[in-house]
Amino acid sequence: METSERFLRLIHEIGSLVGGAARVEHALRDVVSRIATALQFDVVSIYLLDPSSGRLRLVASHGLKLRPGQQIELEVGQGLTSVVFASGRTRVFVPASEHPSYEYIPELGEEAFEAFLGTPIRIGDDVLGVLIAQAQEHRAIEPAEEKLFEVIADRLAAAVDVNRLLRQATDRGMAAAEILQGRGISRGLAVGPAFVVGIDDESLSPEPIDDAELALVRLREAFAAVESRLLQLSAEFEQMVGPTGFSASDLEILQTQIVLLNDSQFRGEIEHRVRGGAQPLAAIRDVAQEVFQRFSTLGDSYFAQRGDDILDIADRLRAELAGLATAEDPDEGSVLVAERLGPVQLAMFVRKRIAAVVTEEGGAASHAAILARSLGVPAVAGVPGMVARVRQGARLLVDGRSGFVFVEPSDELVAEYEVAEQHHREQARIEPLDGRARRRLRRYDLMANVSIPIDVDVARAAGLRSVGLFRTELAFLHRERPPTVMEQAHVYREIAEHFEGTVTIRTMDFGGDKVPSYLPFPEEDNPLLGLRSIRHSMQNLSLLRAQMRAVALVAARVDNIRVLLPMVTHRWEIETARDVLEQACRDAHVPAERIPSLGVMVETPALIWQVDCLADLVSFVSIGTNDFVQYLLAVDRYSETVGHLYSPYHPAVARSLHDIRRRCRKARLPVSVCGEMASDPFGALLLAALGFRALSIAPHETDRIRAVLGGQEPRRLEQLGQLILQAPREGDIRDLLAGAVAGTGVQLDLIDPVPSGG
Repeated sequence: METSERFLRLIHEIGSLVGGAARVEHALRDVVSRIATALQFDVVSIYLLDPSSGRLRLVASHGLKLRPGQQIELEVGQGLTSVVFASGRTRVFVPASEHPSYEYIPELGEEAFEAFLGTPIRIGDDVLGVLIAQAQEHRAIEPAEEKLFEVIADRLAAAVDVNRLLRQATDRGMAAAEILQGRGISRGLAVGPAFVVGIDDESLSPEPIDDAELALVRLREAFAAVESRLLQLSAEFEQMVGPTGFSASDLEILQTQIVLLNDSQFRGEIEHRVRGGAQPLAAIRDVAQEVFQRFSTLGDSYFAQRGDDILDIADRLRAELAGLATAEDPDEGSVLVAERLGPVQLAMFVRKRIAAVVTEEGGAASHAAILARSLGVPAVAGVPGMVARVRQGARLLVDGRSGFVFVEPSDELVAEYEVAEQHHREQARIEPLDGRARRRLRRYDLMANVSIPIDVDVARAAGLRSVGLFRTELAFLHRERPPTVMEQAHVYREIAEHFEGTVTIRTMDFGGDKVPSYLPFPEEDNPLLGLRSIRHSMQNLSLLRAQMRAVALVAARVDNIRVLLPMVTHRWEIETARDVLEQACRDAHVPAERIPSLGVMVETPALIWQVDCLADLVSFVSIGTNDFVQYLLAVDRYSETVGHLYSPYHPAVARSLHDIRRRCRKARLPVSVCGEMASDPFGALLLAALGFRALSIAPHETDRIRAVLGGQEPRRLEQLGQLILQAPREGDIRDLLAGAVAGTGVQLDLIDPVPSGG
């Protein structure tokens, strides 16, 4: 079996062991045995810090000859394990016995093991313990094994941290009725009653209606009530459409559902079955499923979207018949629980003060995750069977950091969590900037990424004056038809008028995971490398012309917009887009001096060696790090199997970014960076050290990024950049960044930025 395949299988197995274990201690024992067998180490052990004694306690080991019940504890500072713990980084010692900190401990019988690999188990700045592996011979420890151990330690950290809190709470009684685990996609802690969105048959148990006429009356009452509620919501949405409220697409979805609700065939078939003796709940379910199946087999994304609408309508009707709540009814402070979150529910999420979100599906790049992070709402995704396992109103404790959800947590567990969360908040607290830091920040141009309406308010509140990236496709992704020129112009103008500085409008980046129902897209084995972004625009010039006409109409009224082209690989793509923009401006009688400038997005390695040859076509360059990193490293950043290999701290990323900046400077092209790398304080620091001064960031990260950049003395920042470019390994770059931040006194977690699309 290939090494990479063996490593990936091991990661999956360990994830299953930790996620499926009733007790973390048992899982850790299985983990060390599995690592030892898979990687052919003689000894694999896990030591965890005991807060009460301050010592490192051996909690799991494979290969050590211990007596039954023997307890092993190490003083912090004793032996190589403590070196790893104190340094907070992966260390390799071969031969181990020659290291100055090596200490012979008779109870362990480690004298025969000369190859030593250790990596810290950590949550943010807190080192919880150490994972170590040892071998008898002087075997080489490969860099791939070091990376693998870091991935494994990361998988263990959340479970270990939660287990510590559980153990402290359990000492005073039961911690929780049930513990569920998913993936934390938006950090934070929340406690509140579950508001379950979704209808399963077990929750629908009204008395059967034997009288067919009475059943028809109840059915028609349900149709009338759902229609009334949709009309009410539609009226409310209509009053709040705009860049800081709901989008026109949200309103259109509601209006489409009203039409489908009153479809004569859909409603007529349900009534026909009820007259024949079927129960209303069953008739609605069966007819909706049949319609959904018919739409799904048509192979058209528009009809697939209509199928989803039919299922949503059926849920509303069945909830009304059963007297259950629907997605619009959560009280303030509720924890929203859903199989997945659709666009209408997302809109309601913005409107209601939800405490947290837990979903069965979705990930860090889903629209729900982006929205949750923008609002600072804790969120967990990927919890199997969540809707069926949690009753309406059950008390939930949601840890958006670790991905754990506790059902009916004890007061003791909540108290332990609140203490831990307060500790994390204190670590993350940003002190007001002093005069020196504010002067240093004058070197930087921090702009906002705008994806959803709430970003506008957050950006303005943070003091960001410009938009470095407006993802226009997200404003029109969930519509039933292509947006008109006037609809686009309305949105672009309102965004532009909210900012004093430049607003960068990226042309629609459809394709990949962003496919609207109104556009035909081919079925492709790898859509991320297929028809998407500028390639789709080139094949659908009518859509590009409509967007450029909207831009031209706005340019005739305001002077602060510019246009950005995504995922360009060929010069002719820019030439075609430029011609379309200039023709649109001529048609709109835009003076030559008001024609928006055109820029190109570097998202593929192909553009690295072309960017300095484009100065005759474009006026600026923006590096989109999300796609750039994944294409440079040939890693699907959303993949469950290889996603851990995606890293903006890879030496090749740093050197490529430096090369792009050098080429842009030579061609006198202004260059900025957008994407999640720029929005992560450590990523922003790396970019600043490489000489980048214009960053487009997620608005809610503004304070942390200002604190880190403001704390860097310019001469030392330049030295940091030189060291980064010389660093041979990803771990070395991480250490350099962590050291630079530590010197500022700002407490931050060094993690890989979570990509949130384009």
